[in-house]
Amino acid sequence: MTLQMIGDALPKVADVDHDDIVVPCRECGTDVPYKSSVLAFFGNEKRIVVCDRCCDEAEDREKQEKAYKVPLLPLQGLIPQYYLETDFNKLPKQAQTIWRYGHENNPPIQQWNPKQSRGIYILGASRTGKTRTLCTLLKRIHGEGITFKLFEAGQFHASLNDAKRSSFYTRWRDDVISYPVLAIDDLFAEKLTETVQAGLFEIVEQRMGRKLPILITTQVKRSDAIKQFADPRRGEAFLNRLKESCDLYVTNQSQLQETIK
Repeated sequence: MTLQMIGDALPKVADVDHDDIVVPCRECGTDVPYKSSVLAFFGNEKRIVVCDRCCDEAEDREKQEKAYKVPLLPLQGLIPQYYLETDFNKLPKQAQTIWRYGHENNPPIQQWNPKQSRGIYILGASRTGKTRTLCTLLKRIHGEGITFKLFEAGQFHASLNDAKRSSFYTRWRDDVISYPVLAIDDLFAEKLTETVQAGLFEIVEQRMGRKLPILITTQVKRSDAIKQFADPRRGEAFLNRLKESCDLYVTNQSQLQETIK
């Protein structure tokens, strides 16, 4: 077919240099200002129209999909061997309960979708199965091809402090922010220095902005966690962000009286 024939086959429409009609977005139904000449060129097919917000959300999803396809490291190098060997049936009863049935209105941990933006916050006393439950979940998502970063107890504080004293803090921070799934075990177990407070706040804030989940275990109740901050208002703000971005699970009944809620 010659170019002339192709040109003859195209619809003849009067060009419009401004938006003169309103067309519903095919994704959300929001009215979108549009050019009638462009719509006519495509045979008045309204399904071609997508609003800016839906375009941005589609672009974000595409970026996240690409992030999840990063080559995986061996699981043995990501989770301590003694947690890899966990016998789920020997976990404390409440740990098994939150895994299978959830906690209050929050869904079972075993159903957690690593591509959702909400994270998990597991609160409980020592030896109630918090870390083993967390690692069981990380093993599952690794099997699904999802990249994660686990900071074992005390590692986050030490790693952040080392990075702050170096010339590569920005790169370290950006890497931590960008992991599809970030897990911090035993948060608040060590006193938070002002350096750690600032770094932790920044990382949680930016991961929330990117809709990337964070998984946390802790033995420390909300009131005690807030006391670790030099400014209680900053502690309140930080715990409120965790409440906003994470679902709460409790591994022992004594903690039910006071939680991050």
